[in-house]
Amino acid sequence: MQPKISVLVPFYNCEKYIAECIDSIAKQSFTDYEIIFLDDGSTDKSAEIVAQTVARYSGLSFSMLRNSRNQGIAFCRNRLLDSAAGQYILFVDADDRIEPDMLAILYQTAISEGADITVSDIFYELPTQTIVAVDSVAATQADNLRQAIEQKIVYTGLWNKLILSELIKQPECRFAEGLNMSEDRLVVIKLYYFASKIAKVDKPLYHYNRTNMQSITYRKTEYHYCQSILFWQLLDEFLIKHNMYDTYRQSVEFSKVENKVLLMQQAISLRLYRKYSSMFADIQSRFIGVFPYRSQNLTLYLACRRLLFGAYVINLLLRFKIFINNILCRK
Repeated sequence: MQPKISVLVPFYNCEKYIAECIDSIAKQSFTDYEIIFLDDGSTDKSAEIVAQTVARYSGLSFSMLRNSRNQGIAFCRNRLLDSAAGQYILFVDADDRIEPDMLAILYQTAISEGADITVSDIFYELPTQTIVAVDSVAATQADNLRQAIEQKIVYTGLWNKLILSELIKQPECRFAEGLNMSEDRLVVIKLYYFASKIAKVDKPLYHYNRTNMQSITYRKTEYHYCQSILFWQLLDEFLIKHNMYDTYRQSVEFSKVENKVLLMQQAISLRLYRKYSSMFADIQSRFIGVFPYRSQNLTLYLACRRLLFGAYVINLLLRFKIFINNILCRK
C-alpha cells in the first residue's frame, strides 16, 4: 500500500548527529510514512548507528540504500526519489531533526489546501542560540520565483518543504548530477515554477543544524567557485528555455554578482581572485553601491577596477577583525 509520505535521508559521515535525526523522524505523531536512508560511502560508523537506532522502533517502515563510493548529494537525491513510493516527499538532512508533529501538520495542510508544496518555518540551531527563521510564500508565481532566485526572504533548502511526489519526480526537476552545492536551490526554483499551489504553515517545524560550522568564517575554495558557475549556468538555461530570463534578469544578475562578492570575501585567496576575476565581469559594475554592507561594495569596486590585491588585503583584514571579535565574545 502506498505510504502518504516518503522521508528521504541521505547521509555521509554523520555519526555524531544521525541517531538524533532518526529519533525525531521515528517519533512522529503521523504514522503513514516510510523512511529511506542512503549511505553515500561513509567511512565512519554512521551506517552502524542507523541500523542500531531503527532497531529500537518496532513497526517502523524503513529501507537502506548504499553507494559503493561517494557520489555526491545530487546523485543521492535522485536515487532516493527513484526509490520513494510516497504520495509526498520530505527530505531531511542527517545532521538535522524535525518536530514531532511536522509530518502531520504539513500533510494535513497539503490536503486541505490542495497544495503541491507545503512550507514551514525553521529553527536555526546556532552554536550559542536557536533562532526562528520565517520562510515566505508570495501570492503569485512571479513573486515566488523572484524571491527564490534572490534568496532573501525565501529559504531554498528542500528540508522545510513537503512536496507532491509527481511534481518533484518530473524530468525537469531531477537534480543535476555534478552540482553538489545549491542543488536544492536550483530544484526549488524549478518546483516553484511548476507548482500549481504553494501553501505555508506559520510554525517552525524543522531544526536546521548550524552548530557544526561557522558560516561567517567558513573558508571557500576553488570548488565553491566552480559549483557557483555551474549553478548559474544551469539556472540560466532553465530560465531561457521557459522564456523567463528577461523577466528575472535584474534578480538573476544581482544575485550572480552578490555570489561573486561573497566568494571573494570568504575565499581570501589572491590566486582565486585572479583566476576568477572575469566571473560576471560584464555585469558587475552596475551593482557597485547597491549592497547592504560597505565591505561588499568596496570589494566589488576594487574588483571592477582589477585592484585585486587591494580587495585581497581588505578582506584579509575583515576576516582578522571577525576572528578577534569571536575570541572576545567567548570571554
